[in-house]
This record gives sequence, structure tokens and C-alpha cells, in this order.
Amino acid sequence: MKRLLILLLILSLVISSAVSLVGCRADNGGIGNDPSENGGNENNGNGNGGAEGDGQCPVILVPPYKDYGRDTKSFADIVYSTPDIAGIVSAFEEVTAAIVANEIPFDEQVALIEGLEEGYAHLITMYNLTEIHTSKDASSEFWNAEYTYISTNYSSFSKAVEDVYVAAAQSAHKASFEEDYFGFSLDDYVGGGMYTDELVVLMAKEAELISEYNGLSTETVEITYNGRTAPAEEFIQSAIKSGKMELEKTYRSLYESKKTELTKNIYVELTKTRRLIAEELDCESYAEVGYDELGHDYSPEAMKSFIADIKNIDEIFGELYYEVFIKIDDVAESDYRNVVNELYTLYNEMDSDIGEIYAYMLQHGLYDIAPGDDNRYGGAFTVYILGNNSPFIFMTSQGDYNDYSTLSHEFGHFVDAYFNDGLNSSLDLAEVYSQALNYLTLIELKNKTAGTEQYKEILNLLYYEMYYIYDILMYQGFVAEFEHLVYELDYDQITAKNIESLIRQAGINTWGYAIPELSGWDAVMMMHTVEYPYYVQSYCTSLVAALEIMLLEANEEGAGLAAFKTLVERDENNELTFEEELARAGIKSPLREGALTEMMEGIYRFLCGRDYKGRQ
Repeated sequence: MKRLLILLLILSLVISSAVSLVGCRADNGGIGNDPSENGGNENNGNGNGGAEGDGQCPVILVPPYKDYGRDTKSFADIVYSTPDIAGIVSAFEEVTAAIVANEIPFDEQVALIEGLEEGYAHLITMYNLTEIHTSKDASSEFWNAEYTYISTNYSSFSKAVEDVYVAAAQSAHKASFEEDYFGFSLDDYVGGGMYTDELVVLMAKEAELISEYNGLSTETVEITYNGRTAPAEEFIQSAIKSGKMELEKTYRSLYESKKTELTKNIYVELTKTRRLIAEELDCESYAEVGYDELGHDYSPEAMKSFIADIKNIDEIFGELYYEVFIKIDDVAESDYRNVVNELYTLYNEMDSDIGEIYAYMLQHGLYDIAPGDDNRYGGAFTVYILGNNSPFIFMTSQGDYNDYSTLSHEFGHFVDAYFNDGLNSSLDLAEVYSQALNYLTLIELKNKTAGTEQYKEILNLLYYEMYYIYDILMYQGFVAEFEHLVYELDYDQITAKNIESLIRQAGINTWGYAIPELSGWDAVMMMHTVEYPYYVQSYCTSLVAALEIMLLEANEEGAGLAAFKTLVERDENNELTFEEELARAGIKSPLREGALTEMMEGIYRFLCGRDYKGRQ
């Protein structure tokens, strides 16, 4: 099986726009959601709230505009238009035929390929926009339709792109194509590509199922109550208007039950489809496909060994719990606009390069941060908008100090994407950037707020994040184990009943026992498991490396930041493996034997000021 060397074709959510803050009310944050009749561009301005100093609410402070030489527009100025995928694919097919025929000079063949770049960038950019807008409002018929149209036709586009690679690889001009245009070896394509007509159909079905899952919202899922069937949102709003809180809870419970039922059906079909995709690619299991797409250059066996070791940190975590974590208070409330402003000041003081990238984000409105609602995706992600040559952050605010961690995490992706033009060879490495910058930010905030009233809240957040380490490993490790078990099923074994049994088995394998509350579908169904199998394991592997960077900084000011920047400014050819990239920055492999225990001992030393001696 051959991995596409232009990783933009994968469109992983590893990496929204100007925030229209009209006032202080929660429903006024973020970009607009009313697509126009002539094409659906819903960007409604680049404002940052009411008049500064009006006493009503904080505003996001935007530095003066600057041209960074990247041809970046403000997000509000990017106009959406439905891509003509059939036309783009046809153009690629014509160029492929011309390369195969080899009846025109080489420079003219290169010119033909260059002529494809605009359509290529347009399609991917519009795909980016539909991801952002469907995350903002899962109930939007316009954006769901556009997302479904692009995603279900994307495999035919990917095949057309790959066919150009194959034609160039098999051409008498192969060496010239590599040197003068592509900039990388075409050796993997000499024997042909991986896309068949059957694979294109299967991948289109996969995309359709993902779109169906993403479209499950209170406005699209119907429930039945007292003989009446209607969208759940109608029931919920009627209860809210009448002030009947118990009835609202009943409606929401019915919605969650119906959503779980629909999710089961979708996930069973999705797993079956992926099994067929693996067979079409001559892979023994879907693990080979998922690992290849996300750049996991270690084996599933190495990951399962890592997961099996998670239970061995229970004892040291227990000691930390009673010495440190039991004292953690609830995370304090905070307005996300204050968080955005404080991090701008912090990053400018912390590092000139990082500060400038943050200013670039603000100046061009390359984010959507707003409070959540039933139809807004409740998490956060970063995408690279190819046609704008810019990263973009989507984030749903929690309204408390956790926003410091979430925004700094996503900004770690943003910094990586800015430096490396959105390209990455390894998801594991991408998640090191995000988690490492989160921890470095907390260390810097702790140092900067010492002696102030805010210090207590930052210290409490830092303790909470250290406590959350265990949760990440235990929960994401469990989900990763579940995925490995699910995709080992034979086609005729893929049933809802068998999948349910594997949820429980994954808990036993990871924790040593099953937890009843985490033995149901809701425990493992999330965007990542539906859209990007084998994604969540990167949170675990990257966590260990990111914490080593944090501990470097805690022990010697600037050391962790230096390691982080060394990692970000990597070789542009992406030829090093995940573990080789870490070694280049002086960071050890998280997959080495005893890595988890060593990490927890380092955390104990950091928090308690002494070495861990074990239970006395």
C-alpha cells in the first residue's frame, strides 16, 4: 500500500475566523451562520465586539494589520463557492493522459500540471471551510449538504491526483519531474497507485456515513413523545418556553437515546466499510490503513504494549492524588476574550517568533472562539486552509480557566502549521507540538503571575492539568485499545453486540478491570473514532514527549522552549520518523520500555520536590 506524499489529501483535524463579538451574550460569539442565497458565504465581518471600554464586556485586542508575505486574507474575506469536482477531476485526467502519451515537450507537461494547482487548492480550501462551518452549526442544511458533496466525492479527486503521480513516476522524465516540480521521490508510484474504482466507491460510502454521524443534532434527530414525532429541538424549545425543566430533561434524554441508537447503526456500517477498504488495498487489517494515513511509523504491537503498561502507573498516581491532587479546587471562571488577550501578551514576552505568529492569527481573524450550544461542536481543532496559506483555530469556550489550556494546545498546532505550511509526516509529532506548548504556557503563566491574585488560579490549573495526564492516558488509551480490537474483527463478526462486548474488553485490557459507566457506546463514540481511526493514541504517545519538554523547562528556564522550537523547525522533506524527530531535539521515545513510569516519577519530582520512593 502506498501513502500519498501530499498529506493535505488526508485533511486530518490536527492542526474558525474572525470572531464577531457583538456583545456579552453567549449566543453572539463566533462567525455567522446564515449562508447567502448566491453561494452560502456566511462570513459576516471581522469585528471584535462592542466599543472598547464600554464597561459591558471585554473585547479581543487585535494588533495593527501586517503583511506577513504569505498571501493570507482575513478569514472573513474568504468567499465560499461550491467546487466543480467533476471538472477538476476531468482536468487531472487530461493531464495524466498527456504525460502518458508523452507527445509534448517536458516543460509543457510541467506547465499542464501547474495549471491544475488552482483547482486543487480551491477544492481543498472549500473542504476546509465546510469542516469549520458544520462544526459551528451541525444543523445547517446548507453547510451539511456542501460538506457531504465534497467529502463523498473526495476519493475520486484523490484518485485523480494519484494518477498524475503514477504517470509521472512511470514517465521517461521521472527524474526531471522529481527535481523540477514535485520535489520528492516518485519511487512509490512506479508500480502503480492504490486507488481503484472499487476503492473510490467504498471511500465515498465511508465519507457519507461520517457526514451522517456529524449531522446528528437536536434539530435533525427526531424523537417521539406521547404519540407525537418531531425534531428533538422542537420539544426542547417548547419545554424551555413553558419553564418545564423536568420535561426538558426528558426530551434531552430521549434525544441522547435516539442518537446512540443511530450512532450504533452508523458505526457498524462504517466498520464494515473500512474492513472492505482494507481488503481492497490488500491489507491484513484496517490498522495498516489507519496507521499509514496518520503517519504512525511504529507497529500496532508497540502501541498495544504501551497501552498495556498504562495500568502500572496506578500506584504513583495514587500517591500524587493524596499529596497534591486532592487539594485541587474547581477551575475558576474566565471570559475567553480575556484568555485570548493574556496569551497574546504572554507569547510576546515568551518568544518573539511565537508572539509574532499569535499576532498574525489575531490580525487575520484566523480563529472562531465562542461558547457552546447544542448544535456547535463542543471541542476544538486546527485546520490548514490551503488556499489562504494559513492555519485556523476552531474552539468552543468552556467559560473557565480550561480555555487557557485549550487555546494554547490548539495554538501549538497553529505554530507548527505556520512554520511547515500545514504539512506533517506524523500525527504523533503534531500532537507533541500542541501538548508541549500547552504545558510550556502553563509554566510561563505560573512564573509571570507569581505574587499576584491570579497565581493561585494558574497554579490550580497547572495541578489540574497534571491530574488530567492520568485521565488522558487511562481514557484515550482505553479508546485506542477499543479501536485496535474493533478493526481486528472479521467482516461477518462486525455487529453491534460484538462491538459492545469489545468496549468492555478494552477496559479490562487497559485498566485491568471493567468500569460499568465506561462500558457503553457513549464512552467510545466521538469525532476521532468516527472520522479518524487510530487518532486518539497520539494523545498518549505525544503526552509523554510533551511532558519531558515541560520538565526540561521547569528544571532550566528556556530549555523546554528550545526543544519545542527545534522540533517545530524540522527538516522540510519530512524524512525522519517520529522517534528520530524527537531524538533530534533531545527527547526520548515514549514507546521505550518504562517510559510511563519514568514520566510519572518526573511529575512527582516536579510537584512534590523530591524523588518518588514508592509506598512505604
